[in-house]
Amino acid sequence: MPNTVSRMLPDIPNLVRVCKAIAMLDAILCTDWSLRYYSFNSFWNKDDASEMMASMRDGTGDHYFIWFTRQGAAIKGLAQDSLLNPVHNDGHPFPEIFAQFPAELSYFLKEAAFMIDDTTFCYWRRNCDNEWHSGKIKFPANVGTDPDGSRTMLKILDGKPKTYVDYAREYFDLEIAEEDVKHVYQLKPLNAELLIRLHCERNLDQLSDEIKEIGYIRGT
Repeated sequence: MPNTVSRMLPDIPNLVRVCKAIAMLDAILCTDWSLRYYSFNSFWNKDDASEMMASMRDGTGDHYFIWFTRQGAAIKGLAQDSLLNPVHNDGHPFPEIFAQFPAELSYFLKEAAFMIDDTTFCYWRRNCDNEWHSGKIKFPANVGTDPDGSRTMLKILDGKPKTYVDYAREYFDLEIAEEDVKHVYQLKPLNAELLIRLHCERNLDQLSDEIKEIGYIRGT
């Protein structure tokens, strides 16, 4: 349920770290960007260096966007199978999803790139907050443990390298060592030996565009 997700999510600095890590790992494991789930743009707003954006797209329409700014961070996602899919509300997101959304982060709800009209869950955290917040939605008792889709979709952000290892096994059909994933989760510099162990088909030079966009540290 949403409260469980709020407790699972790291604080903002650690969420940035995890988002960078999973985007870098996806770029390492998959040469075709269109087949990757996770991305990160450290230069999303060229007029404001504090703004960064993370995203997930699974190729079927399910997605999330995370916006980082100097005021805090906001997350929205769409799980098409959710009872809160806007198709069940005349094509509009249920307003309870955004109840008590802070004015400091209101740009997030207006930016077309985040596709706010296609939303089944939303979380936010200002820099002055001690926890993540979400709208107060009353679900029927029989809707299961993940009625808005956030529990499943945001599990990857729990900060545990094993979570990514399991994802890589399921999606890429690759076995990778948890220690190597931990190396990336700690944002340690990449090196040729690590890329080989992670079955990467490219070298550091060939990864340079992704490394720059993600804001990762390149090694030798």
